Amino acid sequence: MILVEAELLSTLQSISAVATALGVCIAATYYVLTLKNTQKNMIEVENNRKATFSMNQLQFAGTEEWAKLYLEVMNFQFISFEEFKKKYDTSSSPENFAMRMAVLSRYEFLGHQYRMGLINLNDINPMTGYTMVTFWLKYKPIIEGYRKTEWPINAYSDYEYLAKAMSKKLIDDDPRLNEEFKRRGLAV
Repeated sequence: MILVEAELLSTLQSISAVATALGVCIAATYYVLTLKNTQKNMIEVENNRKATFSMNQLQFAGTEEWAKLYLEVMNFQFISFEEFKKKYDTSSSPENFAMRMAVLSRYEFLGHQYRMGLINLNDINPMTGYTMVTFWLKYKPIIEGYRKTEWPINAYSDYEYLAKAMSKKLIDDDPRLNEEFKRRGLAV
């Protein structure tokens, strides 16, 4: 009788061990399936975010109004920070200041999104990247001048961060741009 009870106990322990192992396997399978599903959802959310970002960019940057604004500010003519202040500063031309701030604010916002990891360089199309970099290179001395005199020392630092990264990407993708930037007096 004791032998039968020992065998029964041994069998029950074996069944219990198998049931425990089976439970662990089922839990692990459930975890893996849940993880795979979560990863799929994350990819879908990321793709939706990128599509929304692209559509927002197109709705904004694809307008005639934006193109005119950008071109007008890019066509400001100045040789030095002092000349720029005389011609285009807030006190001499509030309208020019407002136009310049609209362009800078847009690029600063993109730079902030990039620095925070919400977008990557591939989310920004090459033409937008090119216009952003050329604008930065033209206005870098002006921004640095204002940083020394009036603005916070880190004003437009997110834009600067993005412009540096984008210029490297653009030159890596098309080395001719390095020469183009130099020819235009816009050293990277």
